[in-house]
Amino acid sequence: MTRAPDPILDRYAESRRTEEGAESYSTKYDRELHKRISSYFERRAVERALARTGVREGLVLDLPCGAGRLTPVLEPVARRIVSADYSGTMVRVLKRRHGERHPDALVADSFRLPFRDRTFDLVYSARLSHHIGDEALRVAYLREVLRVSRAWTIVTIFDSRSLKNLLRDVRRVFSKKRPKNTLSREQVAEIAAGEGFSIIDAIPLSRIASGHVFYVLQRA
Repeated sequence: MTRAPDPILDRYAESRRTEEGAESYSTKYDRELHKRISSYFERRAVERALARTGVREGLVLDLPCGAGRLTPVLEPVARRIVSADYSGTMVRVLKRRHGERHPDALVADSFRLPFRDRTFDLVYSARLSHHIGDEALRVAYLREVLRVSRAWTIVTIFDSRSLKNLLRDVRRVFSKKRPKNTLSREQVAEIAAGEGFSIIDAIPLSRIASGHVFYVLQRA
């Protein structure tokens, strides 16, 4: 069974599929000042989220792994990291950079993960939800990453009630910007509860400069 087309997600996936696109994406957080700043705060948020789980020596899924930009942040809590991405090109870039330490890298579809229920001690899945244009697919993605988690999931969601999103909605009256692909905390809580999880923490990347929230979810 294949998912319905999602033009926004498909454009995002296509931009990472070529060698040029994958290399550009993998280095932009080093090239661009605002991305370096964002990456600094993101690492701090991830470390806070990981600390809330208490996971040590865990089996960890990193999805989508990209080129492994945040792999070093996950290493202290993992005995083994399985890195997965829809783009085979991104996986090849990751293997060139981290393959010796993390040989378990594979191509996988985030909507149909090739893992059994409750496989991982921790699933880390960042910066994908806001690229999914269709809300039903955003919900399906969240359910899938919860399905393969035995205990903990850390997932980023662009918060519909964040200051960043509210300001964007105001500006859209005067511009042609498309709306952000969001979910509310209430939606996340409802989806999580349906899969046997609860929200332990919700850590904003930045209350002013970003609408991304790192949700720490624990299976009951």
